[in-house]
Amino acid sequence: MRSVFYLTLSALASLAAAATGANPFNIPSEGYSFETGEPTTLTWEPTTSGTVTLKLQWGAVMTANSGTTIAKNIANSGSFTWTPPANLAAKPDYTIEIFNDDDTSESTSASASATGTSTGTSTGSASTSTEASSTTSASASTSTTSVPNVNGGMVNRVSGGMLAIVLGAIAVL
Repeated sequence: MRSVFYLTLSALASLAAAATGANPFNIPSEGYSFETGEPTTLTWEPTTSGTVTLKLQWGAVMTANSGTTIAKNIANSGSFTWTPPANLAAKPDYTIEIFNDDDTSESTSASASATGTSTGTSTGSASTSTEASSTTSASASTSTTSVPNVNGGMVNRVSGGMLAIVLGAIAVL
């Protein structure tokens, strides 16, 4: 089975810029490139003490309890090597998020969109002679995920309520 999966990482524009964010990601200028089944290293600037949890999330609503855990209760060293699973499905709105385990309301995220196709291919042949020999062949491959960096930054996930408070305060001024 051959599956091709493309994941495009793009940072979101937000009023609450990443400058004040906890544990901001370090995205290479060329972006990340993920290949399912192959390890890739996620890096960030560790600005909090203790441990963190990394999650792969998707959809409009993200919480500390949603998504798929990449790593849980790891030392906040600023680096983690992750192997994306071969069964990673194409989703239009992935986010990789870092949660401070001491305060799960503190998180930094990287927004992503994904498109993908899956095609199944298998080949095989068998032959039998008077000596009763047989030959079978099969092929398999991994899928590639490419994550280019769009604007070189990350933003903190800001709840709608917090954004409303900030915008309300600006309107009063």
